[in-house]
Amino acid sequence: MLKIYFIRHGETKWNIERRMQGWKDSPLTERGISQAQALGEYLYDIEFDGAFCSPSERTRETAELILKNRDVPLTFVDEFREINLGQWEGQTVPELEKLYGIAFKAFWESPNTYMNEGGESFSELLQRVLKGLNKIIFMYEKERKEDKEVNILVVTHTASIKTLFTYLNNLPMDDVWKPPFIHQTSISLIEVSEKEIKVVTQGITPHLLEED
Repeated sequence: MLKIYFIRHGETKWNIERRMQGWKDSPLTERGISQAQALGEYLYDIEFDGAFCSPSERTRETAELILKNRDVPLTFVDEFREINLGQWEGQTVPELEKLYGIAFKAFWESPNTYMNEGGESFSELLQRVLKGLNKIIFMYEKERKEDKEVNILVVTHTASIKTLFTYLNNLPMDDVWKPPFIHQTSISLIEVSEKEIKVVTQGITPHLLEED
């Protein structure tokens, strides 16, 4: 059994400023650092056999905090980057609502029709993230066939997680932003066997109960 823990990064400076990040970046806030540290403590008893993350600064920093004091190598995987938002990146929500009203509304309300010049569609994002997932599944194929339990950590982004889990739950792309919400440092878990990929949980934050 292959268990893959998909984690969203901690709170960032641009999250507070309501700026769209995409492939651009901003550092974790003090709160974001605390969130990642709390998750690391919560997951401490799980022995991870591998750890992967988007190459963005915010995911790298989150992953390193989670894996602190563990002898687990961290591998950067381009396929786990956030959705590329093209010219929207770095702009605030009010700015985008004013400049790209129709497209910005489609991003949230009808993702299947969303188009952004210079950026990715949700369909393109899904194909990319699935490629990253399949890389991991193939990498641990021998362990799965031997029925060994393998735990994998993947630190990535909101749209990447939501798009992947929408697909795994056999839901239409327009349901991407429906609950559950992917909170900062939330856990979304799948189990991969020879027969199926099973969604176990999505967007939970048991390590942040006091914060919530």
